[in-house]
Amino acid sequence: MMNKITSVLLITCTATGTVYANEPLSLDVVCEVKSKPTAELSEDKDITVDKLNIDTHTIFDPNDPETTALHRFINWLHIDTKNKVVSEQITFKEGDQVSERQLQEAERILRSKKYLRDAKVSYTKDCLEDEPRVVQIDTWDTWSLLPTINFGRSSGNNKYSLGFKEENFLGYGIRASLKYKSDHERSGYHSVLQMPVPWQPHATLTLQADDYDDGQVFLVDYHQPFYQRSSDALMRYFVKSQKQKSYIYQNGMTRSEFFTDELIAQFAYGGILSQDSQQTFHWLAGIDYQDISYRPFETEPLLAGLNDYTIAAPWVGLHWLEDNYAVLHDIDLINHNEDVNLGWELNSKFAIDTVNFGQGFIFDTNLTKAWFNNNALYRFAAGIKGNVGTELDDRLALYSKAQMNYRWSDSFAFYAHLNGHWQNHEFADKPLAVGGEEGMRGFPESYQHGTSSVQATAELRMYPNISLYQFVDVGFVGFVDVGQAFGSTETANISDSMLTSAGLGVRLYSSRSSNDNVIHIDFSTPLGSYQDVDSWQIGMSVETTF
Repeated sequence: MMNKITSVLLITCTATGTVYANEPLSLDVVCEVKSKPTAELSEDKDITVDKLNIDTHTIFDPNDPETTALHRFINWLHIDTKNKVVSEQITFKEGDQVSERQLQEAERILRSKKYLRDAKVSYTKDCLEDEPRVVQIDTWDTWSLLPTINFGRSSGNNKYSLGFKEENFLGYGIRASLKYKSDHERSGYHSVLQMPVPWQPHATLTLQADDYDDGQVFLVDYHQPFYQRSSDALMRYFVKSQKQKSYIYQNGMTRSEFFTDELIAQFAYGGILSQDSQQTFHWLAGIDYQDISYRPFETEPLLAGLNDYTIAAPWVGLHWLEDNYAVLHDIDLINHNEDVNLGWELNSKFAIDTVNFGQGFIFDTNLTKAWFNNNALYRFAAGIKGNVGTELDDRLALYSKAQMNYRWSDSFAFYAHLNGHWQNHEFADKPLAVGGEEGMRGFPESYQHGTSSVQATAELRMYPNISLYQFVDVGFVGFVDVGQAFGSTETANISDSMLTSAGLGVRLYSSRSSNDNVIHIDFSTPLGSYQDVDSWQIGMSVETTF
């Protein structure tokens, strides 16, 4: 019987020729769907899942010669993701007819899970009539239990946090987090629990409770998303209550402090409007509720334009997605496969306010697109948002962002972005600003205010292929930032000139952990003389990209 099985494996058609008996099994026997963009994959459901194999691999490869006793100890401590959890994330089962595009989509869904470092979906060629078609799913776990010991300094302010985060509790895909946080604004405890619900496949329930020295945050979010391309229903129930002190910064100092009480709720439902092999249109409908009030801090008067408001707005929306995903490497992270949609995506929403019925309406539209050609990735986003006739002052805002990633060798890449914003006036609670927290390294947070802003960055990125004991991948960067906010504001800026800074930085990222965060250590200096700005700044922060 063993000889019979062996001969079946070795005498199999391949994509490039024939494998003869007694030769090693060629990798071409397996079709890896992630090697092609979505647009090049077949949508014909001509693959029968006669058998489904799921192999979950632990964090560190025990057969790797660089694996040490410490790595094996971590593997022993770690609870691998259950096969049942993986099978619940994919959208097909044994006996189903699937297409190449569905297999790639399943791989993309699995790779989006924080507790999985990577995923591969492959299938055997159907060359022999009596041989079953096997779909093979391989996943690689991340270290999901992370102690939170963060210390950072950004825009001249220190911050730290202590606690833990678990993204895959007991291997069941449950996320839990508890930590103590302290920064220049507040100190207190933050807790989150997110779990799949048993009554609805692919839906999650998120609970959040925060207790700080200036207020509390409570959140409940039930979310059934458009999980896959063919999903025919979206549903969401969302409620958030937040009572905290708010801060407005300008000119390198705190311009205003006040208390904000927020109650935000949303109900949403959606379905498929139309779909073909290239694109999907979703319809959406729901109701948004906002009840916002402000209280002065001590004897400080509230800013002009800071008024209480209530909005209750039923809405309709449209989502258009052009499905053309590609798997790229080292775009926003280090040593990591990343899924990028090269197609267009549009989200649009129109609401009528029932508090000021017949007078108030709200609209929000944004558009994104990406292109990849000759080792260069170009990404573009733009949007418009308006609020007219509600208890909130009339607002209109526009934004656009363009990004470029160009990889000219294994070790070096160039990155650049250009952001632009415009508002019809200064929003009292959310002023348009440029500073250290808005992309201008070396400057205080929200240093300049305005009704228009422009900010650009150019970076030379180095990927030296340095891995510290397989725990942390290292990158280096040299950067130049340029930006300016301009337009009429209630308080004048102490500097209305163009802001410019430059510096060097180190990037630390662990592809083996479930936390897709990149540690930034930057040494930056302003290129010029600016009031209330240090000549040098050392910043350490945790970001989501390189």
